[in-house]
Amino acid sequence: MALTGKCRFACLLWSLQILATQQRRPEDASSILQEKMVRAEACDLLHPLEGLKWTHSKKVGNNIVYSGNLTVPLSPHAEDKDDTPFLDLLVMLEVPPGASEPRLVHCGGPGSDATCVLGMSIQGYASFSISQRGIGVTANPNFECDPSHMKFPPKGQWNYEISDFTDCPCALPDGAPLVGQSFANLDPKNDCQVEVLFRSMALRSRTCAADSKWMLTGPRGKKYNFLEWSGTRMLAHENLDGASYGTAVAAVYANMFPDRVAKMVINGNMPPVPNTLEFAKGQGMALTQAFGHLERMCVKWTSTRPCDYFSNEMSLTKAWNALIGEIRAERLTAPTNLPGLGGNVSFPLSIGLLQGYVQELMIIAGFVPTGWAKPVLTLVNLAGMRGQSARVDQVAKILDRYCTLPTGYSGEWSGVKTWRDYGVCIGQQSVGLSSSEPDWRLEGLGVPLRRKGGDGFVNEGTVLGQDLFGRFTVAQAMGAYRAFRAEWEEMATSSFVGIFSAFFSWDAEAIPVQTGFRAGVRAFVVGNLYDPACSYTWSNHMRESLPNAVMMTWQGVGHCLMPGGNYQDSGMQPCLNRLDEYWKTGELPFDGFTCRTEAPVPLGNWSTETD
Repeated sequence: MALTGKCRFACLLWSLQILATQQRRPEDASSILQEKMVRAEACDLLHPLEGLKWTHSKKVGNNIVYSGNLTVPLSPHAEDKDDTPFLDLLVMLEVPPGASEPRLVHCGGPGSDATCVLGMSIQGYASFSISQRGIGVTANPNFECDPSHMKFPPKGQWNYEISDFTDCPCALPDGAPLVGQSFANLDPKNDCQVEVLFRSMALRSRTCAADSKWMLTGPRGKKYNFLEWSGTRMLAHENLDGASYGTAVAAVYANMFPDRVAKMVINGNMPPVPNTLEFAKGQGMALTQAFGHLERMCVKWTSTRPCDYFSNEMSLTKAWNALIGEIRAERLTAPTNLPGLGGNVSFPLSIGLLQGYVQELMIIAGFVPTGWAKPVLTLVNLAGMRGQSARVDQVAKILDRYCTLPTGYSGEWSGVKTWRDYGVCIGQQSVGLSSSEPDWRLEGLGVPLRRKGGDGFVNEGTVLGQDLFGRFTVAQAMGAYRAFRAEWEEMATSSFVGIFSAFFSWDAEAIPVQTGFRAGVRAFVVGNLYDPACSYTWSNHMRESLPNAVMMTWQGVGHCLMPGGNYQDSGMQPCLNRLDEYWKTGELPFDGFTCRTEAPVPLGNWSTETD
């Protein structure tokens, strides 16, 4: 297992830790550098320099998985060397036989932690991941609300507020609609509803920032606000494999330390310009481009299931517009468990929840071979083309997805479907806590056998709020919203409203990231033409910011280019082959290489996989 004489992994971790070392000893930085380089020549992969400590290991198949802690200073600045507190971050490493180089894996979010590296190894590389500050079950402080804040109110009250279910300062305030990474439970064209959201999120930004848990004390009594030290610039690595938000992690490091970057793949890219308003616009436009492609595909492939439910007389576009009208009239509903006159009370679906659900299914196309059969079938069901029962069931499925309290906890409240039992849509995003699920792969690694999702909707403000500059008053935010609404339809506007609300008035000041913008970095930039989450335009801009990079495009759908999203005649395979070849040899394809789709948007076994 030792890699004596080739200790790039330890040198990499030294690059993370040199500032921590400076803060422990008063020597000149140049002498520390020389000392560390000499020591690095004698180390090996599993005996790294100070700061990292492996605590557990186990064999998984032919690979060995290690877990441990990386100790880092909260502040990396030399001026804080005697005052800063330190943080312990979870690190996980998966080593296949014959591994000779390190490879950082960041699975995006912001919300993934070190556990995402499990099962992501490739031959020849020791793949590792580091939990981001504030993220994951072991993080302290943790961005998300603690389960101890949750409450289980009695049934039968006249109405319910978010504060009936939690007293966490980072939960949404009473009256706020449920809001996620790129959607909100409202009508995105309704000025009044959007203003309520923006005012609520501005209040949440202030109350969350005032929570005492963020205040950390250094060894000499100096106070630090954790929220001011939680952005992407706090991460640093070497061989880089980033997806989605992980592309920002990789590109920021490439900007800061270009001479330490070896191979670098950035797949489904974040925008290189760190601006809140432009970020929100870009996400809205990404979704509308993807949805427009979906509409065009169903016109072109009318004999292909499930698009064959539509016709020239009732196209997917016409059906979508009709659904918008029905939702506004509150005719798209599902029955709750609450008794009413003539039967159980009905609960209405909102345009925002439908948009969020359809986008989520389009994103998943990057990871499963059913492609966009699921979002098409969702619209078929809601349009009543498979009968009234399927229509009502589909509404209930969407409401269950969002209006449910976090699952996987021991409290009576866990997994309660609030729309059914309380007549209100309160979910993970409302209470600032993501669902938890068991992960037995973690057994024997010294960490809780659970993983958290990314639906708590606190990470977006804390991380992106640090990374992106541009703060607005509610009145200014409403002006930006109205300008965007005038140009774009519901699908784009709903996405814009959701993500913009998270950080337009975030309390902690921005530490804007420089994402890319560095010559000499031979990065491999990958983009899907119809990525509904990270715009293809963003991937183009990332390529522009790294002038020595090359870009590869797949004409397909879904978020990121992943083998799991491949299907027969997708045209994706040549792109996957070039990624594999790059990791093996370092050879990049010619700039602009494009994989052409050879078949309609994937069907999969749609009748069984999408019902």
